[in-house]
Amino acid sequence: MKSYWDMTEKQRSQLTEEEVEALTSFELMQHGIVRVGPAPVEPDVPDVPEPDLTFYAVKQGYSNTLHFNTTEAAHAAARAGVHLESAYCYTTETYRLHVGTNEPAVTEVKAYSAALWESIKEQVDKHDGVRKAYVEQKKEHDDLLEKQNKALDSLWSNWYTCKVAARQVKRVLATRDEYIQLTNGDEAMARTFLMKAFSEKEITEALEWEEEA
Repeated sequence: MKSYWDMTEKQRSQLTEEEVEALTSFELMQHGIVRVGPAPVEPDVPDVPEPDLTFYAVKQGYSNTLHFNTTEAAHAAARAGVHLESAYCYTTETYRLHVGTNEPAVTEVKAYSAALWESIKEQVDKHDGVRKAYVEQKKEHDDLLEKQNKALDSLWSNWYTCKVAARQVKRVLATRDEYIQLTNGDEAMARTFLMKAFSEKEITEALEWEEEA
């Protein structure tokens, strides 16, 4: 089978996107890469019931958090307590505590009652297991797809480059034909004017493409 790279630039520029796509299997084979299949389908798992309890948390520092049954109790505790903040001292490389000026924030926290959690724990474990398996499969697929795309990057990039080159060749040759007509068939004079519009390299490449079978 003739690979993409066995073709000339002119031949590559004449390929359609579908024809280039058909050549990618051979390209992947040469790189030792098996074409990646469809992405895994995200599992349709039943929704886990929402938590049935609401608490109100007053947080002190990074980990010390108290929870209350009502927002009133939480705010009362926040006002009654002493809110300490820490500041890092670079001289001693330690944290120093000082009394904060703002009342600790109170946030709403949702939680499961012991009875509800016990009744849905098996469902949650199953849900998490299915989700974890999907995430792992999705990551494996994405990693393989990235590897595949990298192997094909140079091919697609070159095809776009050839398409651009073909448009430039067409422009040069169309201009040449126009100049020959304007100079009443005097190709030498037309070439003189053509060299004012395009570089010698652009003209030479265009003529080489035209001569190619």
